[in-house]
Amino acid sequence: MTAASGGGPTEPGDDEGGGPAQMPVAHRLGWALFLLSAALFTWSGIRAEDPVVVAGSLVFALASALFLLPPRG
Repeated sequence: MTAASGGGPTEPGDDEGGGPAQMPVAHRLGWALFLLSAALFTWSGIRAEDPVVVAGSLVFALASALFLLPPRG
């Protein structure tokens, strides 16, 4: 979509790309909370001695962290 149709950025830098420094504060906070929840799920899996929960939590944390990297290209 384009900015004229109301679905895109209105100014350069308003898009969600570019890594954490260019993300709106609410998006950074949201991803930080995803990472916090992944850490808590990992801790819970360790306490329960459940390797499947630990593995799943670590994959979730990695996937969440990847969204914070700037796009390539």
